[in-house]
Amino acid sequence: MGKSAYAERINACDVILSGLKKNEKELALPVKIAGFAKLLADAKAEDKVQEELKAKTQESTVRLNKLMKDLKDDSARIISSLQGQYGKKNEKLEEFGIKPLKSGRRKPAAKQQ
Repeated sequence: MGKSAYAERINACDVILSGLKKNEKELALPVKIAGFAKLLADAKAEDKVQEELKAKTQESTVRLNKLMKDLKDDSARIISSLQGQYGKKNEKLEEFGIKPLKSGRRKPAAKQQ
């Protein structure tokens, strides 16, 4: 059930409960109003908890995204510094999880005829 479905169900049950309370003496059906009211209150409380958790999740996601950006920026600076110190082709970079550039010959240019 989506958020709007929950809200719609809770609102509909609010109306039902209100009607039950107003017409309690007239009802021929053995309706347990207190039990229904408790279920509705519990559903509202759980809905509120869920909304608070969604808000916290969004806040946490914003913080995590900022931290990940900062981490990416810092790691790029560190990698650049290590490549500057050891050289981009040095195998020592592998100790830091950085693939060194391969040194190799260039392919000869294709002859034009």
